[in-house]
Amino acid sequence: MNDEQKQQLKELLTHFTEQEKLDLKQQTGIDLDTDLDPDNIDPELAEILIDSGVLDDRPQLSKVTGGDACCSFCGKSTADVGTLITSPTGAKICRQCILQYQSS
Repeated sequence: MNDEQKQQLKELLTHFTEQEKLDLKQQTGIDLDTDLDPDNIDPELAEILIDSGVLDDRPQLSKVTGGDACCSFCGKSTADVGTLITSPTGAKICRQCILQYQSS
């Protein structure tokens, strides 16, 4: 994971509120600040995020909160999963899939 990709992951993590982070930690035991720390991230998870297009060499992650957008991984719409994070290449990922990849 290069420095640009680490910065992108840090940006992605800013899309989670502190309450969401706390809720996820209580429900799943996953601490987003620790488990997705760009400087200590599991190489396999980093590769998944890079290969999927969620992280690449071009910044510009954005949020999608409405409309017909769907997660590129699970296929669920924003109505089902809430906010999606979109990469410059158009790949979209929901919080549930981020957590699923981290826990597998």
